Amino acid sequence: MAGEVGIRGGPAANIAWRMAFNLLEKEDYLAATRALAAERKNWTDNGPDRIIRASRHYERAGHIITRMGVATAKKFISGTQSEPPPIGQPVTVTAPARIDIAGGWTDTPPQAYEWGGVVVTLAIKINDEKPIKCTATRIEGLKLVLVQCGSEGQVVERIEVTDLSHMLDYSQPHAPGALMKAAFVCAGVVEVRSSQSLAEQLSKYGGGFELTTISNIPQGSGLGTSSILGGAIMAALWRATGQQHTKDSLIHAVLYLEQLLTTGGGWQDQCGGMYGGAKISKSEIGLPVKISTQEIETPDGFLAKLNEHLMLIYTGRTRLARNLSRMY
Repeated sequence: MAGEVGIRGGPAANIAWRMAFNLLEKEDYLAATRALAAERKNWTDNGPDRIIRASRHYERAGHIITRMGVATAKKFISGTQSEPPPIGQPVTVTAPARIDIAGGWTDTPPQAYEWGGVVVTLAIKINDEKPIKCTATRIEGLKLVLVQCGSEGQVVERIEVTDLSHMLDYSQPHAPGALMKAAFVCAGVVEVRSSQSLAEQLSKYGGGFELTTISNIPQGSGLGTSSILGGAIMAALWRATGQQHTKDSLIHAVLYLEQLLTTGGGWQDQCGGMYGGAKISKSEIGLPVKISTQEIETPDGFLAKLNEHLMLIYTGRTRLARNLSRMY
């Protein structure tokens, strides 16, 4: 079979592997490993196609373990509660994009916690403006209104969420409004598996919420847009619910948010966009995943000189971090 077999992405949801996946979710790693090995024997003697299908399920097992490792970042999300803004008063958060100078991809799980990661990034404006914006507003109706606008402010997509069933696709990155839906889950505003209806959950906030996002950067451009937008959404939503958090909490929250969204990815984007100027960010070996960021003092005139030598060119080619990380 030489030359006929290769690992490639694809479905990994065969019911025969479910028991092993459930054991992984319960952190019974010994039993899960045995279950994976036992099931693998049923897939390795019937030609290359079934071997490839088995490899997909092993890849999924690896993603489960990585996701659970990254979820430990929740330990470093903390905040205080204060009075939320009144209904109808918008809260707006703007953010720059980022470019990485050194260390890119060392921030990506599991590399980031198995070997440690160090990345140097710069926050950048596009045409002298912060290109990423999110506005959160409390509304009277017990619903969620999710609005995505184009670069000129025109409404591209508007979704009204009135039932918990409308939230179930929050983990599908290409589903309409998935990032905003995942943010509501990450912030603890909505629990999709609750016995309470959406209206009942929102009633404790005295109404619903409207989120509006604007990005002047194409998605998948390599400037950290999705992660930084996730950070802007989380920051705006927290403020709209009266929650006060540090930048450090926000960095860890975005890491967890992207695991909920299943896009994967690391932490350099939100570090690059949530902290201004130049900075160095690190994650140590081991769990729980903890990220630290230190701003770098640059010599007088350095950033201006660097800016004179930078040109941003859009190639039109997009990529999703989840797909690239599968090549790791």
